[in-house]
Amino acid sequence: MAKIVASTDKLKELLKSTKIADRNKAVKIIQENKIAELGDDLFNLLNKEYEKGKSWQLIVACMNTLGDINYAKSKDFLYEICRKNLAHDMITASASTAYSRIVKNKKNDVKPVLHLLSFGNFAVVNGALKSLAIDKVIPNDKEKIEIINVVNSFTPKKEDGYADVRVGLAVACAGWLGLPEVDGFLSKSLEESDYQPLTKATEMAIKGKYYSI
Repeated sequence: MAKIVASTDKLKELLKSTKIADRNKAVKIIQENKIAELGDDLFNLLNKEYEKGKSWQLIVACMNTLGDINYAKSKDFLYEICRKNLAHDMITASASTAYSRIVKNKKNDVKPVLHLLSFGNFAVVNGALKSLAIDKVIPNDKEKIEIINVVNSFTPKKEDGYADVRVGLAVACAGWLGLPEVDGFLSKSLEESDYQPLTKATEMAIKGKYYSI
């Protein structure tokens, strides 16, 4: 765990600072130390930054941190962004990841992910699958196959200048080995793609190791 370099009162001040560097610093400290007690303050900042719409990096950092601290009060806000379903948008992808992590009832619950996959464009799908990798989620075999089938049928899987939606799933598959569908997905991804993060994630997953996403 990272060393806390400021008191919670000081962090609250930084979150309200007019200087974006201060706000970024506070969010980083909260994320590194998973300071859940500052969830309300962080969520207030997210709302303000999202309304201004100027700093997508800070917005994404806020969302990622809310996911890390499992801040349940943000789920409706995050879901509304997912429903807007912008196809190529980092904020949307981050909202999808955080929502999937926050809403699940237990570590291996993939119902939120399956729901997002049922309607999502590229960013929503990419974010939902990333949540599986971050939390090393291991669903039941039926759910594994369902997720793989959705991803196999999703097009396009790779967008130039953005990402490949299969990366998150490939990482998660490190804990899914043994099913023919899982092995087939990994083999096919390795054959089809020259996208380095996907090939690296796939190569490691085949060995049962998690790629850092």
